[in-house]
Amino acid sequence: MQHRPCQRHSHASGGRRRSETVRDATRVLCGSGQRGCGDGKATVATFNTPIALGCLIDGTLVVSDCQSNTLRFAAHDDKGGFRVHALRNSSFLAPRGLGLDATLLYVCDTGHHMIKVGLLPDAFLEDMDFGVFAGSGRKGLVDGLAASSAFHHPSSLVVLADHSVLVADTGNHCIRSIHRTHGQWCVRTIAGGARALGPNPVVGRRSSASSNTPLPGYADGVGPTALFRGPSGLALGPLGEVFVADTFNHCVRVLTWSEDAGAWIVETLAGQPKSGHINGACDSALFNQPVGLCVAPDESIFVADKGNNCLRQLGGVVRSHDRCYYSWVRTVTIESFAPSQVFSKGVEPPFLLPKGVCTLQGRYAKPDQVLLGVCDSGNHLVRLVSVPSIARPDVASSVDADGREEDLDDDNNNNNSMDEEDTEEPTAETVPKHELDALQREIEQLRADNATYRQLLEVAVAKMHELSSLLEARSDSTN
Repeated sequence: MQHRPCQRHSHASGGRRRSETVRDATRVLCGSGQRGCGDGKATVATFNTPIALGCLIDGTLVVSDCQSNTLRFAAHDDKGGFRVHALRNSSFLAPRGLGLDATLLYVCDTGHHMIKVGLLPDAFLEDMDFGVFAGSGRKGLVDGLAASSAFHHPSSLVVLADHSVLVADTGNHCIRSIHRTHGQWCVRTIAGGARALGPNPVVGRRSSASSNTPLPGYADGVGPTALFRGPSGLALGPLGEVFVADTFNHCVRVLTWSEDAGAWIVETLAGQPKSGHINGACDSALFNQPVGLCVAPDESIFVADKGNNCLRQLGGVVRSHDRCYYSWVRTVTIESFAPSQVFSKGVEPPFLLPKGVCTLQGRYAKPDQVLLGVCDSGNHLVRLVSVPSIARPDVASSVDADGREEDLDDDNNNNNSMDEEDTEEPTAETVPKHELDALQREIEQLRADNATYRQLLEVAVAKMHELSSLLEARSDSTN
């Protein structure tokens, strides 16, 4: 069976552009910026590499504090502020991805190669208990019953509408499914994880010498033939599709269930298998190690672009019958600059190695803004980012089997034009010439400094050899 290739659509068919009059903004939500695991008021609490987060219905944040080996809970207090509490009895080792399903909280216990689950209590979240949901604790790639299955550093998960769980099994370069079969929870590899080559893949090196080690690589296609390289972020799409941050392929991929094939189909949504920082059309955009991602209420996707120290947004949504297509990529601009651009010496980017991102709900919700929680991992902070919400398309559109767009609203067929300002294509951001010149001068200075250091090192090595020879000669004369 032939599958329709991924279509990248123009912005004009994907709705209005975001308002330029309302700026993106950020502020610290909790954390002092110091490394630690201290509880208390949000302004004095400390984190140690927060890496993923989720938002409960009441607005409480759950944070995977990776290097503290525990979960942290940031909840509103009676005075309108935040207080941070740690899980009292943590059994985690480097926890990462989180997933919510009604009253259940799923956690990727990455260091133990397990998926754990706990029941959310009505109060005192810090007293939660967690049990093993899937994984034997042995590192590997083993399907079957959940208790005897094996994972390799699972990093993210998402809960589907049927309550099954998809897991980004990062070390195995694949996506796994935990689902109920004949009354038992079972694990199955649904995409990636191949141990042999498929047709025309781009293949990387195995992480070990064993021929049973799953192959990293880059290939779209039906689940078993697809290849990933360290996928580490998952998000559920508006139509049941699953978006994947394929970290070391520097891409955002999408999994769509095909009834005809009886399998998940993998396509590239945005980016290319090379690192960089380019905005614009999805197929020409570049990312640098995307890690976390989430889908906002306006259906745009936000990506924590770790290697570029910034947050990216995918917009221009076009719905088909089974998935959403996206038209453009931009960088969320904090203050007057995009975080991944060139900085003057001594000026730090707003984010440092951002990894986790989620939409905030409950008391955070605003009709004209998307509010995001971001794990600023390198700065040991949790930040709040506000972004103007993208207006929904005035004309409902769809995509037919040949990739052509068709209007679904007959009343608007003769009046579907948009203002030129609204339909303007986003362009790749460029760096001013004076900044490039300054960067070039700085690079040349660094090269000169490196040459000086190399000469000093060579002199030091020569003196060490001379001293060693003198010591050997003295030792021989003594004997």
